Amino acid sequence: MEILKDGFNLLHDTVIALGKFDALHLGHQKIIDTMKKISAEKHLKTVIFTFDNISDGFIVSKKEKEEFLENYGIDCLYCQNFDDNFKNTSAEDFFNEILVKKFNAKHIVSGDDWHFGKDKRGDVCMLEKMCNEKNIGFTVVERLKIDGETVSSSLIRSCISDGNIKKANALLGRTFSIGGTVTEGKRLGGKIGFPTVNFAAEKGRILPQNGVYASYVIYGEEKYLAMTNVGDNPTVDKNIEVRTETHIFDFDKNVYGEKMKICFLDKIRDEIRFPSVDALVCQLKRDKTYIKNNFKNF
Repeated sequence: MEILKDGFNLLHDTVIALGKFDALHLGHQKIIDTMKKISAEKHLKTVIFTFDNISDGFIVSKKEKEEFLENYGIDCLYCQNFDDNFKNTSAEDFFNEILVKKFNAKHIVSGDDWHFGKDKRGDVCMLEKMCNEKNIGFTVVERLKIDGETVSSSLIRSCISDGNIKKANALLGRTFSIGGTVTEGKRLGGKIGFPTVNFAAEKGRILPQNGVYASYVIYGEEKYLAMTNVGDNPTVDKNIEVRTETHIFDFDKNVYGEKMKICFLDKIRDEIRFPSVDALVCQLKRDKTYIKNNFKNF
């Protein structure tokens, strides 16, 4: 996949999907699948037009977005910086100067809630009219609904924040995950028989609600079942900052400083303060047994 930078050479014969694509959930995938179908029918190069800015509470990082779209078979990705200059671009200039001249669009695909141009003056009705005038194909994709709810990034963020990972995964069409570097902690887990890897998630990344989760870890090419605690470890090491610590089953490698991805399957209980370390250990044993029995086919 080619990642387009400002000043790229003019493209030829493209089908462009417009959108934030900030979660790459099933609704976003519906738009992308529509674009790919049109690409195959009309022999056009696929282009994702999205935005570079990532705010706090993001679900996928820029790197993860690039990897996902490359695996999806997209030809080109362009991330527009949403700066003051772009914000002041008129709807007409966005269409004529960017989509038509810069990207040589022969077909455009967007969701039914797409807005563009200064003050969001442009909508799908205006975009369809503009496309018709230029003899450019246009397809609008209705928002996807699951069980009567519209799939959206805000709904998924709400599910993650509430600890409803199972629902978030269903809306994403994959397991919610966080990637990052393993950091060395205080080794308190190892002292009680449950060594953990401490995880430094990227700044601004949304984290699940505090609690204990069935999870699995991707390390290299391998996957390992695990349990992950999100919180401040109130029983053994009260912290101010929320941390993500994962006990990986059947795993004894030293991975400090290495990259790892944690995939969340389901929340199994809240994080609580136990009356003693022994009580904590007993609960951790029950948690581990429960996860091994109920998430064998992760």
